[in-house]
Order: sequence, then structure tokens, then C-alpha cells
Amino acid sequence: QQQQQQEVEPAVDKEKPRELVLRLMHAHEGTSVSPAKVDCEVALLDFLQRNTSLPVPKVLAWSTDTAALGCAWMLQEKLPGEQLLRHWDKLNVQQRRPFLATLMDVLLTLSQFRFSAAGSLVHRTSVFAQAESGVLPLESVVEKKPIKRALNRPDVDPHCIVGVEDFCLIGPCTMRGAGPAATYREYLENCLLFRARGMLQNSGFEELSQRLEGFCVDVLPHLQFNPALTTFVLCHADLGSHNVLADLTTNTVTGVLDWEWSMVQSRGEDLHTTLEDMDLEAVEERAWMATRLQADGLDPALFDSILRLTSEDTGADTGADTGADFAAEQQQKPPAAAHGDASQQQQQQ
Repeated sequence: QQQQQQEVEPAVDKEKPRELVLRLMHAHEGTSVSPAKVDCEVALLDFLQRNTSLPVPKVLAWSTDTAALGCAWMLQEKLPGEQLLRHWDKLNVQQRRPFLATLMDVLLTLSQFRFSAAGSLVHRTSVFAQAESGVLPLESVVEKKPIKRALNRPDVDPHCIVGVEDFCLIGPCTMRGAGPAATYREYLENCLLFRARGMLQNSGFEELSQRLEGFCVDVLPHLQFNPALTTFVLCHADLGSHNVLADLTTNTVTGVLDWEWSMVQSRGEDLHTTLEDMDLEAVEERAWMATRLQADGLDPALFDSILRLTSEDTGADTGADTGADFAAEQQQKPPAAAHGDASQQQQQQ
């Protein structure tokens, strides 16, 4: 029996101990960490590990009970690499491209999972799935069509979602009390009304709160939304160099972290967040990314619109119609290779 036990037990490398990360989910000043938010992040990471090859951390244990450590916590495996943010401004156009390609792959992979409602994923066994109103089984809101991308998982059938019966959709964990939204208009209204109610907790914001409520009644019903950007997909919601681990010796992304804001929402919001963080000053960078997104069915003109919004936030020049013009040129000639140093073109956010 001892001999059999030695054969079964895996060898342990004592020189390379297993490294773990204990995340203490403390509330930031003026905010609170909802226990549901922790459950939603755990469920989303579980869903991604079952259905994709994205480099996300494996959660080993977690608790929303604050009695032991004074806050909710999560224990997960430590991924290799260092924060990409520390090196991003030092990289030229050619050096950035492998990382941009991976980030686009992350966005495109997430966008393959499309839903008929917006909200947050939780396990069906979660207490929040039992307590929330309007809970939807995941199989009732996720599109049944085959996933276009193989997701680099030969063990996963691209025609189905692994473990779909283990998950359900509740209202956004960042907006407790609001159930899953069936349309983008409803989702946006929930967001605005949630903000309006929050403003009432601070003196001096009563008028602004009333104006937001008035906007939802008088203006929002008459707005038109572009379906290419308002389709409900899985979103990281904070995807940028600060949440990416990288190996600069091999120019590869080794981890995508901090999925605490992730949920099912419009793909336009996730795309805008990422483009804003990456601060794409070089025309070649923007044009190249426009071509990648066009392959997924996104109109280059919409990409330019998002860049304009990003430039308003950062003060950068977008180079209007770069994506649309470049995409038109690519139909006649192969894509040109990036060249030169972008250091003279870089602008600080």
C-alpha cells in the first residue's frame, strides 16, 4: 500500500513552492464592496476557465463573510509576469503590437458569448441567486448559435457552453435592486436612476438627481442606439495595462486580472475602456486595431467614433476616419508592417 501511495502522489518540487494570492476585498473610501460582487467575480472566472483559454487566475477559496478577516476575501493562484503598465510608455509601436493583439483577442473572445439580457453571472447555488428577484437561468439568455472562435480549447465543443446549467444571471452586482435588463435602453435607465438615487445621499446634489430622472423620462425613450455596440456580451469592464501581467522577454501576456467589475453589458463600453487605457497615439496602432475589429464585424466608422470619445477623455488627437480609411485600403493591398519609434508621438493621458 505504501508503494502504491508513492506512485499515485504527485512529486512536489520543494525548491519551487506554490505561490498564492490572498485578496482582501476592502471597500475604497466612499464606496462599499458588495458580497454579491465577490460571488459574481468567482462565478465569472469559473465560467471563463471552463470555456476559454484566457490566462485568468484560478480561485481556490473565497468567502463573503466578513467575520474572520473584517472583509470579504478570495484566495487564488498567483500568475507569472509583471504589470504591463510599468513598461507600456517605454514601448514603441512594434513592441506594443503583440500585447495589443492579445488584448483584442481577449475582447473578441469575450464577445463570442452573447446574451439577450444584461446583468451579472453567479452560480445557481449562490445565496444571491436565491434572494434576488428576476433571476434568469443562463441557458435562457445566452445565444444558442455556435461560437465562432475555437477559443484554443480543443477539449471544448464550440457548439455548446460548458457548465451552462451551473450559472444564472442576476441584476448588475454594482446596482443592487435592479434586475437583469432586457434592452440596452433599460440597462442605461437602471444605471442613471441608480446614480440619481446615490446623489440624494449627499447634500447639494438634489437638483442634479432630479435632472437625471427627468432625462430618463423625457429624453431616453427617444434615443436610438447602434446595435453593433449595444449587443450584450461578457465584459471585463476594466481591461487595460494596469490589469495585465506580461513577460517582456517573450512579449506575451501571462495573465488578465481583477475581474471584479465584470458583467454582461454592452460591448461598446468594454471597447471604450480598453482603448482609453491603451492611449493609442500612433496612427498605425489605431488603424491596425480597426482592421482586427472589422474582422469581428465591427464597422470601422464605429471604431472611429469610440476613438473620438476616448480623445475627449484624454485630450489626444484621434486622426478622424483613420480606421475606416485604413480598412478600405486593406481590401486592395496587404497590411503594412509597423515601423519607427512612436516616442515622438506619445502623449501622456
